[in-house]
Amino acid sequence: MSKILIAKALANTIDTDAGYCFISDLATQLNNISPRLSKSIVTAIEQAEGVRLTHALIDKVTYNSLHNILSFIFDIDNPLSDQSFEQLVVEVPREALKNVKLPQIKNVLTAQIFEGAYHFKS
Repeated sequence: MSKILIAKALANTIDTDAGYCFISDLATQLNNISPRLSKSIVTAIEQAEGVRLTHALIDKVTYNSLHNILSFIFDIDNPLSDQSFEQLVVEVPREALKNVKLPQIKNVLTAQIFEGAYHFKS
């Protein structure tokens, strides 16, 4: 394998308790802890924004190689809001996920919310 190909493959992986995992598979793996993850995200947004979501379900994870940031995109619902936000995007530096086991990712995500590294999308 060429060095460039190896570098691209490594750029598309993160370390989880299952060994290395492709970023494209991360959302699927997070579905395994979806109820706990959703509760943590809903609670963090309520504390940070004063907004009560009914749910926050992981939709996908994208990677921005230029900024070395993973974007965790959640489908959300807030029936009390007049704004039509449908997604919550939590941005996490890839370095923050180094040596983090899959169940602990929710702690990293909530920390990023409290640091203001999120935004809503419609």
